Amino acid sequence: VVGKPDFDSVEQDNRRAVLEILPELHSIVWVVSPEKYADAVFYDLVKSSHIHQDSFTFVLNKADQLIDKGYSDEHFKLKEVLGDLTFRLKHEAGVEQPRLFSLSAEIEFKHVQDQPTLNREFQRFRDFLMARRDAKEIASIKTINLVTETRQLVDEIDTVIRPHDKAQILDLLQGAQNEPPEQAGWG
Repeated sequence: VVGKPDFDSVEQDNRRAVLEILPELHSIVWVVSPEKYADAVFYDLVKSSHIHQDSFTFVLNKADQLIDKGYSDEHFKLKEVLGDLTFRLKHEAGVEQPRLFSLSAEIEFKHVQDQPTLNREFQRFRDFLMARRDAKEIASIKTINLVTETRQLVDEIDTVIRPHDKAQILDLLQGAQNEPPEQAGWG
């Protein structure tokens, strides 16, 4: 699912929509900007989502606005905001190890090449998403293969074992399931 209802919207329906769709997603990319990343509503929403944190990726967009060539360290402001964002994710949202990227969608989509740090970061983010997608596809294929093999095995069992014998086996399994492991002969 791509898109948004904005989590920081004044519309309560948008917040409810976000919370409703989160459990259906394999990967959640939370995008914040320098002017809104400190909003407590964001951290409350992340904390209340009850989704495994490994599914979360955080993006600080508009990172180009935090690069100031007037400083000896032009990335000073960016580092400062990333540090604050990381601190808030840990302490306000309860995200133990936030996965965080600093990007500028505008620079990437306009193909601006004079920001090598942000260009590399966008490539790193893209590579991460593609690797995650590939892993999910492989897991889906393995699941489909297991389901297919299980169906084949059940079909084979159905052709080999007589109905009466199946009923006895199921009764034995059900009885063993209700007994403690040591009584059922498992321990």
